Amino acid sequence: TLTFELSPPVLYELGLQAALEWLAEIVRKQSGLVVDVAGDGSDRKLDLDRRVLMFRICRELLLNTVKHAGAKRTRVSLRGDGAAIQVTISDDGSGFDQDLLQAGYDPFERGFGLFSIREQLRHHGGTFEVDSTPGRGSAVTIVMPLAPGGKPEEEEVSN
Repeated sequence: TLTFELSPPVLYELGLQAALEWLAEIVRKQSGLVVDVAGDGSDRKLDLDRRVLMFRICRELLLNTVKHAGAKRTRVSLRGDGAAIQVTISDDGSGFDQDLLQAGYDPFERGFGLFSIREQLRHHGGTFEVDSTPGRGSAVTIVMPLAPGGKPEEEEVSN
């Protein structure tokens, strides 16, 4: 079950958005957290390595929401601009003090951790931004280039 949840077949067959919709249903059934997923189809342009990484990051962030945020509803939004895909995960939970992040505190340090997520993304040319306020929920925005070097795959192939 764990292997299936870390890397579901739908991720390989239908893409990131479909896999996140599948995950949203699993999270809802297991925790009661309502997860709305919306996207523009740009996730289909991600190569397999980036698709898997983005799924694992989103999974970890959703599990953090379940464990720590006390949220009732979470929204996952995927959109692309031809060169990158942006995924934003926002919730109506308890939030946390962002100043602690600047001081090196990771509120989710027992798992994959925000530091680890940031480093994984940076290795692939991506970025990671957290917006949170105590009592007002959190939003995490992940930006991942569609292809190595931050160029769309079509440009990468033609060079």
